[in-house]
Amino acid sequence: MEIKGGINMLWTEKYRPKRLADIVGQEHFVMDAHSWKDTNNMPNVLIYGNSGNGKTTAGIVLGREILGDEFKDNYFEINASDDRRLETVRTTISSCFLWFHITTHIISK
Repeated sequence: MEIKGGINMLWTEKYRPKRLADIVGQEHFVMDAHSWKDTNNMPNVLIYGNSGNGKTTAGIVLGREILGDEFKDNYFEINASDDRRLETVRTTISSCFLWFHITTHIISK
């Protein structure tokens, strides 16, 4: 582990891709993601596959590229390997989208 600014940093975090262009071995995803970004037409996306293939990284990179400075306040991730309970769907996801709906309505006025 490397120490960055007094914080321990895992190797996987240090070398995690930061841009779509940094993602290797997922050419179709990168091509689609660039298209979504360029046309400002982002569909709902479900990323799936074997563990260690970079699903979380792909989601984070895509979110950062599309949302820019708004990433931190508008990116929502649930990792199914961490939480597979139905209660997660009922509470966490529902409250996230309820909050999104409310804030979108307020902002749009």
